[in-house]
Amino acid sequence: MDLNKPEFVGRPVLAKQKAEGVPTRLVPLKMQGPTPPLRPHYTVLKNGEVIGELCSGTLSPSLKVGVGMVYVPAQFARVRTEDVTARVR
Repeated sequence: MDLNKPEFVGRPVLAKQKAEGVPTRLVPLKMQGPTPPLRPHYTVLKNGEVIGELCSGTLSPSLKVGVGMVYVPAQFARVRTEDVTARVR
């Protein structure tokens, strides 16, 4: 997004996010072994503390494990650096 363009809808919000950063990020989640399929609204924990909630999830037929997407605080949105737990109901 080119913020040097003339005014457009959403420009002030995008400029603020670019300057300050975003508080949360959408990241993929892959389970480490056979599990029930992940479902939306499952709680995601890091060291026993809630850090997010799944917004989508399913069983991957090619990977044969549960996969999902979760919004987490930006500090947890690093590639393959965080071990988290999904609380399956």
